[in-house]
Amino acid sequence: MVYVLGIALFALGILVSVSLHEFGHMLTAKRFGMNVTRYFIGYGPTLFSFRRGGTEYGIKAIPLGGFAKIQGMTTLDDEDGDRPMWTFPLWKRTVVMAGGPVAHFAFGFLLLWITVSFVGVPNPELAKPQPAVITVDAGQPAARAGLHDGDRITAFNGQPVATWDELIAALSAANPGPATVSVERDGRAVQQTVELAAGAQRPVLGVHFKQMVPDGPGRMRNIAAFCFPPAAVARPDFEQVVERYFKRFDLATRDWVQSKSVAQWERR
Repeated sequence: MVYVLGIALFALGILVSVSLHEFGHMLTAKRFGMNVTRYFIGYGPTLFSFRRGGTEYGIKAIPLGGFAKIQGMTTLDDEDGDRPMWTFPLWKRTVVMAGGPVAHFAFGFLLLWITVSFVGVPNPELAKPQPAVITVDAGQPAARAGLHDGDRITAFNGQPVATWDELIAALSAANPGPATVSVERDGRAVQQTVELAAGAQRPVLGVHFKQMVPDGPGRMRNIAAFCFPPAAVARPDFEQVVERYFKRFDLATRDWVQSKSVAQWERR
């Protein structure tokens, strides 16, 4: 079944590609006043056709491409008509011949736009190691110990911490109870003792990841190294969907991720 589906998708891809290519030739030729007699999708016996503006449009039985018939493409053509292509200026003929490849590029850019706007793509910036800059949860151990939003954790229990992932690893290796946390705050080094609470997977510090990648209107909202399209972010149940997603795939690279569009932080 998968093999048959693969063949069908391959044939469909060929059909769309060649049909767009020939459409590019036909469109530019008609714009310059050349006589395009036929534009068909497919080959073989004609299944359906109609005529409009001096051109016959139709569908043929074998869906493996298509063609556009422009009268007088060379001086050897039998059907020159009253406006043969070879009599037009060279630059116009060049544009017509380039119309097919240009149609491919335009279609490719359209597919990329659809993918980025409605499907979502990985954000390479968030795939890079992120500094352990935190936002503190009210009423949690970090808040009670005096840590502030925007603090950059530089060490945990004497172990140097450079990135958020390193903080998670250090926290996973710790036990509930007192822990020494060194942070950088407004250019100054500050050290606090935090009473870690017991958690399901690791002791709870009570901070979450502060995204350091610039964000703005119309840009993708990033969750860990994943990117969610604006249409998904706009859903009223977006937070619940993200939580189920993280639990399903057991994503533990970062405990906390942000969605600025809903002004909420998500926690796995």
